Amino acid sequence: MNKSNLKQVVDTPSCPALENYLSAAAKAKALRDQVAALEAEIAKAEEAERAALAAAPSLAPIDQKLEDVAADLALGQITDKVAEERRAVLAKERHAAEEKIRWATAGAGAARRTLDGLTRRLNNAAALIADFEKEAPYLRLYALREQAEIVGAEYVKHARIVREEFLRLAAFDSLMGRTGVKGDNRVSYSTFHNFFLPSFKVASVWGERRLEKYNFDTLFAPEGLAYEVEEVRDAECRRLAALGLDL
Repeated sequence: MNKSNLKQVVDTPSCPALENYLSAAAKAKALRDQVAALEAEIAKAEEAERAALAAAPSLAPIDQKLEDVAADLALGQITDKVAEERRAVLAKERHAAEEKIRWATAGAGAARRTLDGLTRRLNNAAALIADFEKEAPYLRLYALREQAEIVGAEYVKHARIVREEFLRLAAFDSLMGRTGVKGDNRVSYSTFHNFFLPSFKVASVWGERRLEKYNFDTLFAPEGLAYEVEEVRDAECRRLAALGLDL
């Protein structure tokens, strides 16, 4: 079979198992692309969460300053009025810091929710990909067996044609032996003609198999062709006689 004929067999449109595999493989590819996109977005969300948390100021320095004011007042180093003025300034600083913390916490929370949603989708996609990877060998096997069935049908079809031509050659070999011409003028290497081809375990070939005495699975019977050769020989005699070649 040449390459063009092989391509025609393999590209036969009615291949549900192959289509099933290709569809599943396409979905798996889309899922892998989705995983790559999700991983990129997760990295962005993680960075956003880190940046938001880093933007939140610490209240510890302000609280320490308030403690220092209280200590200075207790030691008589400042007056009540000065202490009140310093507390007012520090209260404004604390309020501004708390506002920044509030916004940072909100930003980090939003980033975390985004992370949770993206991670859940990533896990779901990864699980579906894992399911495909488990199923893929079987889908490939089914697709390959389907292709083997298609090729098997071609194998049987061409084997029948070859067998018919084999019988004709065997018939001509027999006729040449009747010409009376001395010497090796026959076309066969043997006067005992048999024809068989290996069988295969596919349904398109299985119906033609023969289990012979040597327990060898073959396509067509490897023995007992003498009667068929005689029939073909007689038919060739009639055909050639019609052309004017008397045998």
